[in-house]
Amino acid sequence: MKGIKLVHLERLCLALRCTPHDLLEWNPSDNYVDVSHPLFALRKRDDLEDVFPLIHNMPVDELEDVLDFIRSKSKKQ
Repeated sequence: MKGIKLVHLERLCLALRCTPHDLLEWNPSDNYVDVSHPLFALRKRDDLEDVFPLIHNMPVDELEDVLDFIRSKSKKQ
């Protein structure tokens, strides 16, 4: 896809109950090195794809610890 109208992006976000950040991915050119730029938050994180199999195979007591940790982090934001 080469582009999307902002009104369509807004409609998608409203329908999916998400933010544009959840839908967009940024692929910097090979020579771009400023990793402090906010666009880097939109890069695809390959390491996050490994989370789901780990959680799926986790014992319930450890999963409850992870859930408590996530809840504590979300309260701070």
